[in-house]
Amino acid sequence: MKFKKLLTVTVIVLFIASCASTSTKMTGTWKAPDFEAKGFKKLLVMSVAPDNVDRRMFEASMVAALTKVGVNSIASYTVLPDVGKLNEDTVTAVVEKYKYDGVLVTKLITVNTDIKRVAAKSYTQATGFYQTGYPTGYYSPGYNGFYARGYYNHYATAYTTVNEPAYNIETTTALVETNLYDVETEKLIWSGRSATVNPLSAGSVIPSITAIVAKTLKEEKIVMDNSGN
Repeated sequence: MKFKKLLTVTVIVLFIASCASTSTKMTGTWKAPDFEAKGFKKLLVMSVAPDNVDRRMFEASMVAALTKVGVNSIASYTVLPDVGKLNEDTVTAVVEKYKYDGVLVTKLITVNTDIKRVAAKSYTQATGFYQTGYPTGYYSPGYNGFYARGYYNHYATAYTTVNEPAYNIETTTALVETNLYDVETEKLIWSGRSATVNPLSAGSVIPSITAIVAKTLKEEKIVMDNSGN
């Protein structure tokens, strides 16, 4: 059984951005043409990384998200050694020992930073009083009163020019890939990519990624509810 591909996975690296709130969306998915939906009895969730804390946070969140859609899964940190001690043999041995029928692996693909330059601009802004409604004397013979005092009374307003300097808008996007392997055939059966815009912290970004991945797997009928509910 070859799971060397699984060992090339890296942890999701979280970047702190200075603007906008965190949001995650799926940018695309793929599934094997010959794949037939089946209920995986037990998935092994993996996020191999140099940092054990990040690994555990992500895997625990993914297991929780999969549980919500009725899929039984186990975080790899509960059955595999700490990072740095993992290799193909240890992963294969655990998969065979606990009879996992699927392995879900997540890795960071890239992080892009886009800087948009917003040009300086000037505009005129009203600062005075604009007269509205019908003035006194409108219905009087000869239109006396307001209308008799000159055209400038219609628009008694002052203006000023406002100058806004140029500035930059920086957007950071983390692109994450999640792959699902079928243990029996040793083939990749599903792959999905998600984009997280302006991740603020591990606590906020990890749940948003795992939730949308689990939801998409269920909606695309890659996994089925095996909780008995």
